[in-house]
Amino acid sequence: AATEILDRLRFSLLFTGLIVLYSSAYSNNAEDSPNVHSLLFGLYAISWILRWNRIRFTVCCATILGIFGPKLTQKILIGEPAFAALIVFPVMVDLSQFTKFSLAKSFNSLINFLTLMAFFQHFATMWDDHFHPRPGQVIEYHNFRKEPHFSTYHSHIHCLGEGRPTIILDTGLPFTSASMDLVLEQYNKTHRQRICSFDRFGYGTSRSRVEKLSHIPNGWNDSPLASHTFARMLDAMNISEDEPVVLVGWSFGGLLIQQYISNSHMRHRIASAVFIETSDIYETHQFPEEFKLGINSFNNLRFLTPFGITRFFGPLGLLPLESGYPDSTVPQALHDRMARDYHRVNFAEAALNELKAFHHIEERVRISAGKGSDDQRIPTVYYSCPNNDAKDRRVADLIGVDRDPIFMTTQAHGHASCSHYLPFTDVDGVVRAIEAGVKVA
Repeated sequence: AATEILDRLRFSLLFTGLIVLYSSAYSNNAEDSPNVHSLLFGLYAISWILRWNRIRFTVCCATILGIFGPKLTQKILIGEPAFAALIVFPVMVDLSQFTKFSLAKSFNSLINFLTLMAFFQHFATMWDDHFHPRPGQVIEYHNFRKEPHFSTYHSHIHCLGEGRPTIILDTGLPFTSASMDLVLEQYNKTHRQRICSFDRFGYGTSRSRVEKLSHIPNGWNDSPLASHTFARMLDAMNISEDEPVVLVGWSFGGLLIQQYISNSHMRHRIASAVFIETSDIYETHQFPEEFKLGINSFNNLRFLTPFGITRFFGPLGLLPLESGYPDSTVPQALHDRMARDYHRVNFAEAALNELKAFHHIEERVRISAGKGSDDQRIPTVYYSCPNNDAKDRRVADLIGVDRDPIFMTTQAHGHASCSHYLPFTDVDGVVRAIEAGVKVA
């Protein structure tokens, strides 16, 4: 009996160690996650071949709980009994007796299936990163407030060209910088200015503790979406404060630019701003059901992505373009890049947190817009579908930094129909808007 107890205690310790290791590596800012994935897969494969059922069961439980484990691990480590029981129970069970029941067999099959799917997602991501790496680089910079959760950021940027002023492209929600690739490449063909796109935190390989976004009302100044954090990224890109940039924002990216313009400490770093089908401060009020649906959808999707489920949903046409997954209207040159970014584990979590933050950003812009705008004029260009012309003029009046904003619509260039997704349906038109923004900078 004593030997059996020690044996089960040993597996309990193994399980605890694995889940703590895996959940910490699975967090958004960990760099050793691939090594931990591979270690767990190796343990799983060996235990399968040698029929070490209890070890295999332990690895399965550690893998599945580890995916959702950062918060769970914290509860375990501070000694909450209800959560500590989750660690002890699975490995204290005698599998030879446990698997005699049909329900237990189904449970055992389920966790084995989910574990294999988690490994599939891991190795599929490794395949994408190795054979289809995103162009550009990951830059590292620090927040001026040295708090544990916000000391270091990693942003993926992709830049072409060398001339000034530098142009920064900020994409919509929920999309990665890949959605701006056609615009970036098209502009670079005929212009000398340095033009860059970047992934906001949580998307692609940009890393930060995005879960902190849920605490925006109390800690906005520490948010990865705050203006000062964007300014730190410009510094890391070797863009000095006396070198104003041209900001180009599509949809949600346009709302973020409104926030930057509304910040008096950020305004001097902006040479001009180009808004492509921009969002304004009334989006959550005009489309409350759509935002609720989006939050619920991404809340569910974030539990499916770690198991690679979206890699099957996408090709079957079950994911709409509104969710960030490219459909048949997206050019093939862009389709595969956007799909690979969509399948990354952190995509749904990042989109969910930005949707939750949307209303707070609207309020931030509403409160700050126009204050001190006479200190510096910032030329602005608006490019959108004809039916959004009134929204563009409303945004121009709100931020109040340009007495003579330039309004451009797709209709002026002969487009009979218009789509919100202009960066990949009207690349030439977006490039013309950027040219106008650079000209007035």
